[in-house]
Amino acid sequence: MSAPSLKPMSVKDYLHSEEASTFKREYVGGFVYPLHGGTRAQAGTTAGHVRICRNITAALDAAAMKAGCDLFQSDMKLRVQATDNFYYPDVMAVCGPNSRRETPPSSPRRAC
Repeated sequence: MSAPSLKPMSVKDYLHSEEASTFKREYVGGFVYPLHGGTRAQAGTTAGHVRICRNITAALDAAAMKAGCDLFQSDMKLRVQATDNFYYPDVMAVCGPNSRRETPPSSPRRAC
């Protein structure tokens, strides 16, 4: 008995399927990976992890605003244009003239 072959998904198909998905999924190298094994309402993380993300966001908030950047947390998808991969970083700062219009952001200043 042979293992099933996995076929990569196109970026277009990933983005289309993401609209109907009930949970967050990252796209890396043509393959889709569910995040935390749960739904958006049940992310499957710990209280400590949430506190760390909140503290990082709070610590960066004033500097980000001063630099004209927007901070986003784990519900905002990031597109890495060089590789056409999509991630949900815990915290990211997006800077530049299109930072408020581009969804998903593709030029973060920092992603954690």
